[in-house]
Amino acid sequence: KCLDLSRLPKAPGLRSINRRNVTPGTPLPLLFPGTASYNPAHTVDPTHPGTRWKAHAFPHFSCPAFMLRAVPKGALLRPEFERRLSQVEHSVMVPWRNRKDSPKRLDMSIFFMISKKKTNKRAVVRNRIAMRIRSAFELIVTRGADAEPKDNVRRIRIIFFCLISSDMDKDWTYVMSPSLLSYRMPLPDLIRHLRAGLESIRTQSMKLD
Repeated sequence: KCLDLSRLPKAPGLRSINRRNVTPGTPLPLLFPGTASYNPAHTVDPTHPGTRWKAHAFPHFSCPAFMLRAVPKGALLRPEFERRLSQVEHSVMVPWRNRKDSPKRLDMSIFFMISKKKTNKRAVVRNRIAMRIRSAFELIVTRGADAEPKDNVRRIRIIFFCLISSDMDKDWTYVMSPSLLSYRMPLPDLIRHLRAGLESIRTQSMKLD
């Protein structure tokens, strides 16, 4: 358990991440071809080159705790053409151009795919996993959190204000597929892996632009 996070002073710039109403479609047919029909004419931006990419071409990062992928928002299938989405998933999907930006909140599209088989059958555990990962995202993006060895031993501590660029956040949807290890892993370790994943995906995405 990481202590004293609730006592952190307010961040000088960004204060939080907004995940609601910033994902204009679903990435599932792109990442898992054959699970649902995918028609580029039904995407957010039918002219986006990402509509022609294969599943393995999208930026991705894998570690024992999770698989993180990124899909351009323009290549997402609009929710009205994806029948398998639940009502809750539909409720968080709207065209991102219709929203007003806030200088203190960063709109960041994060799509969770939490499998019962890879995590736990109990909803409370899966919800806890999502909450821990959202907290790690927020600490990294708003406070530049990273982790480093403590006192030359195997313990890890969190350090702040190692800023990470958020240039790519606006036009991409992150698809997070965690394992049960993300529930058991200490928060500093989770932050270290997630930060490495975000940096890796940003590097890959810049090569595709």
